[in-house]
Amino acid sequence: MKMDITEKTLGIVILNYLNYKDTLECVKSLLGQSYKAFYIVIVDNHSANESYQVLRNKFSGVENISVVQTSANLGFAKGNNQGIKILKEMGIRKVLVSNNDVIFFDKYYLEHLVDLKYKSCVGMIGTAIINADGGNHNPVPVSNLTYGRFRMYEIAASFKCWSTRYVPGIKKLYDFKHSLVKKGTSQHIDGSHTHILNPEFEMLHGSVLYFTENFLNEYDGFYPGTFLYVEEDILNLLCKRTGMRQMYVSSIVVKHKEDGSSDMAWENRDKRKMKSHYQRQSLRCLDSLRRKPVDQLKIAFLQC
Repeated sequence: MKMDITEKTLGIVILNYLNYKDTLECVKSLLGQSYKAFYIVIVDNHSANESYQVLRNKFSGVENISVVQTSANLGFAKGNNQGIKILKEMGIRKVLVSNNDVIFFDKYYLEHLVDLKYKSCVGMIGTAIINADGGNHNPVPVSNLTYGRFRMYEIAASFKCWSTRYVPGIKKLYDFKHSLVKKGTSQHIDGSHTHILNPEFEMLHGSVLYFTENFLNEYDGFYPGTFLYVEEDILNLLCKRTGMRQMYVSSIVVKHKEDGSSDMAWENRDKRKMKSHYQRQSLRCLDSLRRKPVDQLKIAFLQC
């Protein structure tokens, strides 16, 4: 029997790919929350291991958790959108999308989240996200990276890799230059206080993202045209072009372990290659969206 859905019900989407142990730990931390009016949809992204069966067996008797599996690996955006779609069909219009390697260690996290007051322009909310090194993911500086610029970086990186191997002494020169560039170009983003983000300079990290009813009454989740990477940049573009805004809340905190699923999916020797492939693919999408008029940009978010 499923739980009763009310206006106060918070939807939660967790995308699983291979790494079901992290998913189990994430859900355990959610079930320990003080706020209980939530419904979790775990989307297994067609894992090529026992993930779906393990998760389905574990949560088959839990009334506020559903486990579904996609027919293929849909990637990050479409995979999460599958979960959002299920929740919207249930009448839920406030959805927290979380990576499966996130720990909700503060038992009042959801309670504080649903109690937040925000303006009608706020479509997405992000909180402090502490990474494995103790730093805060949020907010993220806007990079304005393009496909062409990324390809130039890749070529330069390839040359650097070759030259440091075959040209004696050049590594010291590269290290010195890098230290100068880092000192001169580091961009400071203030994550110490709650505020509405300026989409020209800052955006929210995608590992834990709360979509409000202001967003989900109009859109169905992430832009569905990417497989992996740049999802946050595309949401930021939508904000920049439409007047929708993101809000950062510094007082609510989660922990993010990072990259568990990609580490399992790709061998170490393949990880850099696969990451570059999907970054190139997604940056092409972003470049295309930047050229669209605002009405076509909105339509692009609704295409399957």
